[in-house]
Amino acid sequence: MTNSVREIVMEMLKRETARDKQRLIGPSSLGNPCDYCLAKELLEGSSEEDVEPDERPYWLGAVLGTATHMLLESRVPPGMLAESRVRIGEIPGYGVISGSTDLWVPDRHLVLDWKTTSRAKLKNLKLAFGTKYTTYDPEPLVQARFTAKKYIGQAMTYGWGWEQGGFDVEQIALAFICRDGLTDNDVWVKEMPYDRAYAEQVWDRANRIWVALQAGRGLESFLSRTGCWSCMTTQEPRKFSKKPF
Repeated sequence: MTNSVREIVMEMLKRETARDKQRLIGPSSLGNPCDYCLAKELLEGSSEEDVEPDERPYWLGAVLGTATHMLLESRVPPGMLAESRVRIGEIPGYGVISGSTDLWVPDRHLVLDWKTTSRAKLKNLKLAFGTKYTTYDPEPLVQARFTAKKYIGQAMTYGWGWEQGGFDVEQIALAFICRDGLTDNDVWVKEMPYDRAYAEQVWDRANRIWVALQAGRGLESFLSRTGCWSCMTTQEPRKFSKKPF
């Protein structure tokens, strides 16, 4: 029976990429501030059983993000490097962690990561990067602070990978592109000095969590993090850390 036009379109949009099939965690997971989610991903990545892909209702944003990455990769200026694989390190008993950086700018000694978002979320992300946490933060800002911390950890880890490869890293940058954007104002870049100590803390935390899991610590004992959308929307009970951002 011939598929409907809608079925053809949906199959094309939902077709898995190599990134979708990756089992071991990467820098984006390392930067996740939520201990519970990182522990869960470490366990899933170490399993020899096939893990069925999640039936996530909000999948289209990720597909559009991948498409944006592919477009920008095709337009990289001469002398810059796109989608370069870097080795972060090896977690004993788990495996080698590596990741692909979106852009390396040699004359700036800068690692850049593309991020797609929406205009509403970008408004809160700008606040998250530009203000300090308070107990009066509204929920969208709390979630934005969580996301900002995750992105910083990921980008610092990428920088550490380049540094371990023999490169002099001075800056990291996050380039936010709104999927519902209309003008130049809907593209925003946040630059930060590269911080090796920060990257090492991110790496050490993942190693500590893995050691604890291997020693028999149960997944349910790890704390979720305020602002983690995955933990805050689950039906399962979670214990949340009260540690501020």
